[in-house]
Amino acid sequence: MTTTTNTANTADAPAFRWTSFVPVIPEIPQEDALEFFETAPTGTVIEVWDDLYKRLPGGRWRELENIVQGDGFYESSEHNDMNPQELLRWATGDDRFIRVLKMGND
Repeated sequence: MTTTTNTANTADAPAFRWTSFVPVIPEIPQEDALEFFETAPTGTVIEVWDDLYKRLPGGRWRELENIVQGDGFYESSEHNDMNPQELLRWATGDDRFIRVLKMGND
């Protein structure tokens, strides 16, 4: 008896196995963005395109940026605080997506 193996399915099997671990990341509709920016709990982290923002006590949002140093260590650089209205202007321009990566509890 001759047995054949579909090499395409075999090759994809390990990659397919990990797809069940990929989380579904919720996106905020742009029409609800201002309400979300004003009411999200402190510590919430969102992604707007490739930029990350964290909700601060007092209601402002801070852009988070990691800079890789030559020695392989990361230096955290935090800057560019925005109020909800400023973030709304940035996040809703050019049909950017708004993804929620972490909700609250700093």
